[in-house]
Amino acid sequence: MSAKLVEPGMKYFTTELLNKCNEKKLYFMNVSYNIGITILFFGFIIILVCISYQDKVYRETNNEYIQLEKEKSTIETLKKIRELEKKYHSELISNIPYHEVTTPYTGHHAHVHTTNAHNTNGLEIYGKQFK
Repeated sequence: MSAKLVEPGMKYFTTELLNKCNEKKLYFMNVSYNIGITILFFGFIIILVCISYQDKVYRETNNEYIQLEKEKSTIETLKKIRELEKKYHSELISNIPYHEVTTPYTGHHAHVHTTNAHNTNGLEIYGKQFK
């Protein structure tokens, strides 16, 4: 017979105690792993929502900016047209008021100036003299 250093009851107690500690350790590791994965999952979802919201805000802001640029270019074009009209009217020899008339041949509107208020023979349309 061989010599036993530990009593059988004590050996069983220490073995069961180590098994219980191992089970608790695995349980806490499993719980902490699950919590970590859950936090990462919700963090990923929150990041996706934030990015899509910022993209939506960026698109709306960009569309507003594009609309403002279109309006500015339209206003600038209208200003240039008005300046050209003023220049055209200021280049007339006399500042006789003009009338918008539909031309019989094209159906377009034209600026018509009478060259002599008492003489109905002269008619000027865009700088061309008609008699």
